[in-house]
Amino acid sequence: MYADAMKADPKKGELAKDFGLYIERPFHIITEMESGRYLDLEGKNLLLRRPTYGLKSQVFWFDWKSRTIRSEE
Repeated sequence: MYADAMKADPKKGELAKDFGLYIERPFHIITEMESGRYLDLEGKNLLLRRPTYGLKSQVFWFDWKSRTIRSEE
């Protein structure tokens, strides 16, 4: 493939269509359980907890360079 035929990498805030996530845009992971618990990162453990306003361990974002989901904390 020629370099000019390659797709440009999405920029911050744009949708990464291959992954279905927006680049570096904060989001929460919420269960479909009746209680609607949030995924929370505590150290290296993932927990299900009630939503807590301002708790950075419940906020995640998609890192385009590593193609991983990371925590704000």
